[in-house]
Amino acid sequence: MQDYRESVPRDIPLHQVVMRISATDLDDGNNGIVSYSLARHPHSPNDIDFFEIVSETGEVKLKQRFDSKEVRPWTFSLSLRTDWGLITNPFRLSSECQLDF
Repeated sequence: MQDYRESVPRDIPLHQVVMRISATDLDDGNNGIVSYSLARHPHSPNDIDFFEIVSETGEVKLKQRFDSKEVRPWTFSLSLRTDWGLITNPFRLSSECQLDF
């Protein structure tokens, strides 16, 4: 899975989409369902607190305001799961996401 990097305006409203992640699984039925989630990045574990993801669509949204004077990349990890038909062992991929405000 590729890493993602986006530039976002500093004045973006809360709950606005800042990034869209997309993946497809060519399987049929439950095995073709893709679900997205965010995870803490080891180098910036608190950055995830500022974002939320719609698990069904991969839309990453701004959840809370951050200090506008702080200029740095905001980083979190992204996971996707697929092959839900195999509930005991769904397939999982991870990637790094970075947002520049």
